[in-house]
Amino acid sequence: LQLYQEGLFQESGTGDLKMAAAIYLRILKEYTDYRDLSAVALYHLGLINEKAGDPEKARQYYQRVFASYADQQKIHAQAGQKLNHLAAGGQTTPQAKGPPAEVPPPFAAAVPSASPYTPARQPPRFGVGLNVLGMHVRYRTDKNLQLEVLAHVRENAFLIGARSAFYADAFSASWPLSFYGGMGCDWFLTPAHETKYKVGGFLGGEWALAAHLGAGIDFGYYYINQKQDNRLNISTKVGSNAYVTLYF
Repeated sequence: LQLYQEGLFQESGTGDLKMAAAIYLRILKEYTDYRDLSAVALYHLGLINEKAGDPEKARQYYQRVFASYADQQKIHAQAGQKLNHLAAGGQTTPQAKGPPAEVPPPFAAAVPSASPYTPARQPPRFGVGLNVLGMHVRYRTDKNLQLEVLAHVRENAFLIGARSAFYADAFSASWPLSFYGGMGCDWFLTPAHETKYKVGGFLGGEWALAAHLGAGIDFGYYYINQKQDNRLNISTKVGSNAYVTLYF
């Protein structure tokens, strides 16, 4: 919605049609699952081409709205009116006059409450953050696979670890909780031990506090291997991890 508002500002406020078109095309590319916003973006691309004096290209955008978004009743009707207007030889809207009256107001939500929530896949992104007594760097793909390197202090030792996890999509736009599961391995950098590491699996959840900020917690069951004074000690243990991550 912020992106849509920015497009409206560039189109109607500054009159920068090229920038507005780039923003609407970005909405179509990155948020295809949000059908209401996609329909509005197509409609505004039609308006922009009308203002630019290209009625044929405008007609193509209106036709896409009319053919593919019948479920978006208001914008579908407006696209039909535009098609009838152009078919009757109507004049295009001069750029200096700004948007016509049919410009829809910003929607109250990205997905209508009557429709099931269909989340848009996030583009690949990096994240940095703080976890319990340490920090981490992570990379999440557009397929919800996450790779992570972390450093932290546990059990009077400094640890370096690597983890990988798969994330489920969030429940809804108003309940942005994602569950995940994965595996990880930590190496204990403690001079008193010749070797010491732990490896295991974990389950957890992350809450999206904002578009670029998330907080979560997970619990795992780990196999611990250590050698001290020529004696090998093997054990299992339940561990936890809490964190806050800034994505960009």
